[in-house]
Amino acid sequence: MFETVVVISTIFVWLAYHKIFSIVYFDLSRGCITEIVFSLIGGIIVAYLIMNYWFIAVPIIILAVYKMFK
Repeated sequence: MFETVVVISTIFVWLAYHKIFSIVYFDLSRGCITEIVFSLIGGIIVAYLIMNYWFIAVPIIILAVYKMFK
């Protein structure tokens, strides 16, 4: 269960990152690897918060998804 939440959270973090910032790569391979690693770290943190503090995290995630895709 935790692994599934990590994957979904990682994708959400990656999408949010690209919605917030304009990305320009000067070194494509290094930029992509760095982005994947930091998205995974962010996804693990978000998944931990969802699993342990779901009553706080779920409303925040719903609002963020609504604002992101509005």
